[in-house]
Amino acid sequence: MERPKQRYLYDGAVFNYFGDYVGHYQGETMAVSPAQALNNFRFQVKMKLGLDNRAFIRLPDEVTCVTEDGKVIAQPRQMTLREYKEMQKSEKLNKEKESDDESYHQITIEEFLKSEEETE
Repeated sequence: MERPKQRYLYDGAVFNYFGDYVGHYQGETMAVSPAQALNNFRFQVKMKLGLDNRAFIRLPDEVTCVTEDGKVIAQPRQMTLREYKEMQKSEKLNKEKESDDESYHQITIEEFLKSEEETE
């Protein structure tokens, strides 16, 4: 059984692959989920800008779902696979940095001299 399509709106920024601001886009689409709506908006932006369908663009703002009676339902955007991998990579780097910080131990001159005497 196919899920019913809902009306989604996007009103927000558009960024390219390098994170440069390309412009602002406002549009609407029909989709069964916020993720599909986001893909539809990406396609619409690419066509409007004359970009190839394979070009990478990022739409960081949330899509908004609107019911038949005009009631707005704000739905958080689903994280893309790329964003998820970037988040994991960032968390891993932070953990490595924390472990490096913990392994670094500052000692006093007296402790250093004492350790030198013990090694002789």
